[in-house]
Amino acid sequence: MKSLKYILGMALLMSIIVACQKIEDRVYNFDYITAPDKVSAVFDITQDNTGLVTVVPTAEGAQRFHILFGDVENEEPTEVPQGESVEHIYSEGQYSVKITAIGLSNKSTSIEEQINVSFKAPENLVVNIESDKAVSYTVNLSATADYTTMFDIYFGESVDEEAVKILPEEVVSYTYAQAGTYQIKVVAKGGAIATLEETFTFEATKVEVPAEAAPTPPSRSASSVVSIFSDAYTNQENTDFNPDWGQSTVVSTEDIGGSSTLKYGNLNYQGTQLYPEVDLSKMQFMHIDVWTADADQLSIFPISIATGEKNVDLALSKGEWLSYDIPMSDFSDQGLALNDIHQLKITGTEGSTVYLDNIYFYKEGGLPTLPLDFESNVLDYTFVDFDGGVAEVIDNPQSSGINTSSKVTRMVKNPGQVWGGSYLSLDGPIDFSASKTFKMKAYSIKAGTKVLLKVENKDDSSVNFEKEVTMTKVNEWEELSFDYSAIDDSKSYHNIVIIFDLGTQGDGTANYTFYFDDISLGDLPPPSGGDELVIPVDFESETITYAFTDFDGGVATVIDNPQSSGINTSSKVGQMVKNGGQPWGGSYLSFTEGIDFSSNKTFKMKVYSIKAGTKVLLKVENKDDSSVNFEKEVTMTKVNEWEELSFDYSAIDASKAYHNMVLIFDLGTQGDGSAEMTYLFDDITLMN
Repeated sequence: MKSLKYILGMALLMSIIVACQKIEDRVYNFDYITAPDKVSAVFDITQDNTGLVTVVPTAEGAQRFHILFGDVENEEPTEVPQGESVEHIYSEGQYSVKITAIGLSNKSTSIEEQINVSFKAPENLVVNIESDKAVSYTVNLSATADYTTMFDIYFGESVDEEAVKILPEEVVSYTYAQAGTYQIKVVAKGGAIATLEETFTFEATKVEVPAEAAPTPPSRSASSVVSIFSDAYTNQENTDFNPDWGQSTVVSTEDIGGSSTLKYGNLNYQGTQLYPEVDLSKMQFMHIDVWTADADQLSIFPISIATGEKNVDLALSKGEWLSYDIPMSDFSDQGLALNDIHQLKITGTEGSTVYLDNIYFYKEGGLPTLPLDFESNVLDYTFVDFDGGVAEVIDNPQSSGINTSSKVTRMVKNPGQVWGGSYLSLDGPIDFSASKTFKMKAYSIKAGTKVLLKVENKDDSSVNFEKEVTMTKVNEWEELSFDYSAIDDSKSYHNIVIIFDLGTQGDGTANYTFYFDDISLGDLPPPSGGDELVIPVDFESETITYAFTDFDGGVATVIDNPQSSGINTSSKVGQMVKNGGQPWGGSYLSFTEGIDFSSNKTFKMKVYSIKAGTKVLLKVENKDDSSVNFEKEVTMTKVNEWEELSFDYSAIDASKAYHNMVLIFDLGTQGDGSAEMTYLFDDITLMN
């Protein structure tokens, strides 16, 4: 009986072991699972010339997929889980895509699918070809086309020339060796294999005349300049620019860009006769502006009655105005007497033509004349202080409102006398014939500040006239008017005296620190230039006034680019310094004709900051109703590097008028005027 029980027990145990072995085989052995079936893929090919293809693999019984896209050799497969997709960028062409479906048992099934990735060829080619107005035989070219990433330009001067490659809207210049008619071929290229090309005829010609006037000389006092030929100064009388020296001389006076310009042709032995001779012994420099299309050099010979002629040679660059400031020592060191110059002789590349302007001699300094804007780098704005008053020209610390000029005068009234002030001597007597109303801008932090403006004779201070005006504004520039209608204008007045708060003792504190600027008889003339400010804004123009209106601590100015690098190597940029004030401190520019949003509604602007995460708000508003506005704020992603930001204005109501463009950096953060609160901006454009 025991044996039977033992035998039955062993049999039961063996059956359990066999059953478990079968279960174990069932769990860990997948040989019975078949390979995936019905393998396929969906290919979504974009039609925007990006080459982006989305692959969606499918199969029955698949756990994952391996995909070989077929566009590179020795490609490693890309794994895609079941139910997901993968994106890939192709160039234009036909490709065989291998899709391997892998099941739970690692059994796999592969298929190959053929796809055709096609791009749209370039179209709508537009080429702008212009003859350079300043440089002979030179063409300026730019091009645009749809579905295009670059252009190959062949200028047609040689058979085997290499293409010049440019980007859309990029301007390229090319100078031919000589005049002639050339065939310029433009080839537009994009992602497509097919290209678009067109040939244009261009006639290279010699530029014979300057396209613009010579640079305008700085303001100088009459005592610091001896002018021979210049619209900027009073020229010497009895000057003959074409004396009969027995030479073949061709000379004329031309109007170039609204400025009188001398033209000397057949350059060999030209010159100027001065009657009587001129004393240049106190002058430090000779200035001359020269433009030529064909001359390589020019020689200048001042001729002294006593010592004859000595010369300085100037190397010329064709097709552009060059300004020369020749030290008078270059002549006197050769033994030339400067006190009796009666002729100027000019020689150069024989047979060539030169245009000359702004021929004058000058010395640094010199006293100013009205109007006084304190902006000149050469005039002598040295104030004579008396009895506690101290005045000096400084950078404008309150650039805002009606006065965003670069320089102003600061007056500090220290302890001394209650009449402490300063005076400035002018180059000549004040002319009251046109106006007898002085205008002056003033700034004070103290309410009810009194301002006295007095004029007096330089030799007899008893010959004087004065008027006092009380300011009505605080912490704001204000234009004051001083009625001089009762002045005796038969007498001479040379000095302008300024006294703040006459009758009150100064203490040198902020309450006794005042600013004044723009002293004139009558209204100041409008700023030089006159071109309207329009979009785009690049701050490079010499004829546009970039007049910022600052508010609540923000101060914006145009400066030389201190960070010329990366995407912005332009000459000029805007600078915003956020000083103490309000967390919304900033500045705005006004556009007389308003900003046109009818076609383009994306602002682009380049910015630079040394601080990570700088926020930039760009806002537009109506000049008469600030409630009509629209704004967008963007956060910078780069530090110590120029970055181009985009401001999406697609939601703006373009039926309304917007004239002011407001810039605020780090809205919500109090400025402190430090480097971290100093930002640069440039190249503000509206794009589609």
